Amino acid sequence: MSELENRKAAREARVTAASRTDRHSTAELAESAMRRYFAEEAYRERDDRERHAREHQDV
Repeated sequence: MSELENRKAAREARVTAASRTDRHSTAELAESAMRRYFAEEAYRERDDRERHAREHQDV
């Protein structure tokens, strides 16, 4: 597993554990999931842009 996958799995485990103890409402869990999704998308886009830029520099 990559570092990013490990961090994602750890976050999801914390959210799941918190939901089992009723410390977070359904709305809070939904918001957290949306934030994770958009953060992951932003990370992927940034990573793709950086990879694309490196490929063009090497040419």
